Amino acid sequence: MTATALRHPYINAWSDEHTPQSLAFTWHASSRSLRLTYTDPVAADWRWGVLWARHGQQMTGVPEFKTVNTARQRRSMLHRLCQVCGLPAALPDGRLLMLMPEQPFVSALGEQFTHLPPVCEVCVPIALQRCPRLRRSHYLYTAAGYEPYAVQADIYEPGPGGLATRVEREVTVTLDRYKALAYALAKQLLVALDGLEPIP
Repeated sequence: MTATALRHPYINAWSDEHTPQSLAFTWHASSRSLRLTYTDPVAADWRWGVLWARHGQQMTGVPEFKTVNTARQRRSMLHRLCQVCGLPAALPDGRLLMLMPEQPFVSALGEQFTHLPPVCEVCVPIALQRCPRLRRSHYLYTAAGYEPYAVQADIYEPGPGGLATRVEREVTVTLDRYKALAYALAKQLLVALDGLEPIP
């Protein structure tokens, strides 16, 4: 794992990391349906039944503050790493600091969820100082934990010759919507938050 030197948040992308996404649809025998795939697929492309966008990991080129590196965002969520520095984010009591520019999203069933990984205690003041969006508005919480809940994804449909045509961008698809996931290219992992408590 390579942590950043705090010049650029760990989860954000760099211009040299963009990877061509050559997509098509193929028949998936176990689900007996079409499934979005790469034209050069490998097993690591899928997780939770959804295809994930590819990104390089070299952290070179020009920083892109509005673009998330899919692999690092997902890694930060799964391993509870700080979205700013990439180091472990848990507090001594095991709880996680969640720093957000707005309040968590709320599902129809009342679940609170977010696409933002935790932040370590050291990086909270750095993020508040350097991020214009957080300077305008921010909310700080602690969470007992979280679980994978959904993906933010682009949706594709089969096009001529089996190639894929994008029909929707930045859609939230919960991980229990198996048929929809088969047509999605996931860009970010969203998690349902547990035991969320605000910090004044």
